[in-house]
Amino acid sequence: MGKKIERRKSSSMQQGTRLMIPSWLVDRFRNADVLWKGPKAHWGTLVSADFLTSSSYFRREIRELAPDVIGGEMEGAALYRACQAEGIHCCLVKGIADWGDRSKIDRGKTAEIAATNAARFVLHALQFAPFRPPSQPGYRSREELRKYPSPQTDAEDTQKGRWGRLACADGRQIMAFVKRHKKEEYEIGLRVASVDGSQLNGPVHFYLHESFPRTKITIQKYDSDAVLDEVRAYEAFTVGVQVPRSDGLTTALELDLSDAFRDADVLANPRLSHPSEPGHTSWIFQSNPEYFDLRGALRSRRTFTWKLDANAKSIKVGDHVFMWQSKKESGLLSDMKVIEGPREMPLSGSEFNLQPPPPAFEGLRVLMSVETVLQSPLSIEAFKKNPLLKNMKFIKMRLPMQRRLKPQEAAAIRRLIYFQPLG
Repeated sequence: MGKKIERRKSSSMQQGTRLMIPSWLVDRFRNADVLWKGPKAHWGTLVSADFLTSSSYFRREIRELAPDVIGGEMEGAALYRACQAEGIHCCLVKGIADWGDRSKIDRGKTAEIAATNAARFVLHALQFAPFRPPSQPGYRSREELRKYPSPQTDAEDTQKGRWGRLACADGRQIMAFVKRHKKEEYEIGLRVASVDGSQLNGPVHFYLHESFPRTKITIQKYDSDAVLDEVRAYEAFTVGVQVPRSDGLTTALELDLSDAFRDADVLANPRLSHPSEPGHTSWIFQSNPEYFDLRGALRSRRTFTWKLDANAKSIKVGDHVFMWQSKKESGLLSDMKVIEGPREMPLSGSEFNLQPPPPAFEGLRVLMSVETVLQSPLSIEAFKKNPLLKNMKFIKMRLPMQRRLKPQEAAAIRRLIYFQPLG
């Protein structure tokens, strides 16, 4: 086997295909890791090959080719192909048996320990959440989607209300980045992404205001997200989108750019006070992963009810709420919008509870709709690097709670979100 590895080494080794694992599935294991008391779990990319190696030279070459790789194994690629053929999602949980070199260890003994550790972790994870993709019943039906585009009802904003008024639905989402230039001109970037772990495939159609030379623009080729850049405008308008979802149906999304335009104004002129619509504000709420699988819930739910503390009793319909996950792997996960409340209402998303909520979870709640979902948490380090966010009080305290944000802070956070991996 050593000679075989040397022959491979002397030839030009090429990196194989990177397999896409649904983020909702990885999140199930990550959340189980919060209460895992066994050997430390490591998260990252594994290289899968059809041969065994015990060469430190070959191992070094792999690391140079793919620096993010944390280990190697032999069965994963075959498992992925078999699952893919049957339409089944999968990810890999492996125990560490050796170091891929000629270290003097008892491979028979360490292999048994490694397999036991991996099996124990999977059994532990199975206790916390069902391992199924986001439920299709939560998606809009074929009959509902046939309503869009609906007839035009707004003479000024020609796409408004025609595409369902949802920026995040059916496992897909749209968000915008707006920058203000001189002479009251704005530059707009639009981004459509998957949020349910499925690959975004097929043409994405953007529908713009009728004042544009082309009201329909189609993006045929893209990597992971469909992006429409360098759109120029002098005032806000509504964008409609048609995008394929995971079951092959074409869904509709709609985004009013008013908030994004106001964010651009606030960042260009800090003296402006409005964070979104006049009289509305933005908040940051904390979610405890020991009680609630927020990351998993964001893959399949479009609305949430959330209990308010004393600091947030003044929250109103139309306010934005940034959801921050505390504890391990803390960071910002989502941007939501209040659509109802505050009032007494039942707990929603209870199927994602990791343990029964304490009595403190009872009280006034708001109903919020999901506007944006991030693929991985926007970390506190990213906040510290931003000149408008580095002095935020909750960063220094490391305790977000439920806190009102300044207009400039909210605008800066939304701008950070736009450039993060989504879904």
